[in-house]
Amino acid sequence: MSFAFPLALGIGAVALAVVTALHVLSWRVPEPRVLPTARFLPGGSPHARWRRVAPSDAGVWALRMLALAALSLAAAGPVVSTPSSGVARVIVADLSRAVSDVAELRDSVRVAQQGAAETRLVGFDSTARLISADGVRLAPVRGELTAGLVLAVRHARALAERRGEVEIIVVTPAVRESQSVALGAIAGAWPGSISWRRVAAATPTSASLGPDTVLPSTDDVVGAAMRAAGAASTAGVRVTRNTLTAADTAFARSGGVVVEWLAIAEDTTLGALSGGGRAMVGRLGRASVPAGTPLLQWSDGEVAATQTSLGAGCVRRVGVGLPSRGDFVLRPGVSAVLRALLVPCHAADLTPTEQVSWTHGVTGKLPAAAQPNVWITRALILLALVALVAEMMVRRRRRTVAVPMRASQLEKAA
Repeated sequence: MSFAFPLALGIGAVALAVVTALHVLSWRVPEPRVLPTARFLPGGSPHARWRRVAPSDAGVWALRMLALAALSLAAAGPVVSTPSSGVARVIVADLSRAVSDVAELRDSVRVAQQGAAETRLVGFDSTARLISADGVRLAPVRGELTAGLVLAVRHARALAERRGEVEIIVVTPAVRESQSVALGAIAGAWPGSISWRRVAAATPTSASLGPDTVLPSTDDVVGAAMRAAGAASTAGVRVTRNTLTAADTAFARSGGVVVEWLAIAEDTTLGALSGGGRAMVGRLGRASVPAGTPLLQWSDGEVAATQTSLGAGCVRRVGVGLPSRGDFVLRPGVSAVLRALLVPCHAADLTPTEQVSWTHGVTGKLPAAAQPNVWITRALILLALVALVAEMMVRRRRRTVAVPMRASQLEKAA
């Protein structure tokens, strides 16, 4: 038997030593007794006391030691079984439109499974789920690697309870549209090995673009911001500061992007906005937007811009007030966030990323955690409670018996 938290044994040993020392130092007060030769003593009290060198309440001491020992063993977490040997792997397969060849994906998954004592296969497209090897099929949707990695870490922790080593392997083209700023934090929650194997990315199809771009004037802060973000050189974008007109809806139906930017004054407090994997901070106004697919988000999770499909294109509504003074809207960081509003509605960004920062390499495998035996722990706690109850009953009984005995002895002495 081993222990998951051996430090608790040391703390328990110190507690046992302290209790023993207190009992040794607490000498028992002897009962008063009448001397047999009391009649030869001069007037005065016929009683005398002597000191008995013995610790007080040996029975109480034994019960307290038993309770402390049982609690110490329970806190240490007794482990009666050892983890199984062999490497376990959680394989995350990209099933989204980013993958070019499903046969190559299946081959990569089979190679990743080789040599593992136990495997779990997580597939992800717009959602993540456990699948079998026969369930590796592609879907024409955007991939959410974040969801796949969250589910993979959850199953890796479950495998770590009974396996010596656990690895996470991600099979993906690692394109830009499947990445997110949260990947680093999610991967950091798993201290073991996270590696990835690249498969070929699909070739992006050309998007149907609407008519020529229409922007507000440069006197409008939104017009200046969108021009700085590159809207003037992006085909098929129409930005309006008013409610949508028939011309705007026709523009969207033909395949264009209509950005309905609500008229909002700038705020006096700082706000943080993120989108397209970038973030900006400034004195920004804020307003609610209609429901739709989130494009921009505030730092507290509220949605700042949404998208709804309309015909071959879409309508994007923005509830952000930009500062009208200074060069805030001309800063590169602000332009990088606003470019999320210029991406074609149904286009896929299938550009493979050169570096993947969320991996931990192929080292640092996580050893299986020793899991305490629940039933033994509960039995030890129950034993400690029984010992404490018995100790209380012994002390109560001694107090009840000692009082009448002492009174009767004093009466005889008198």
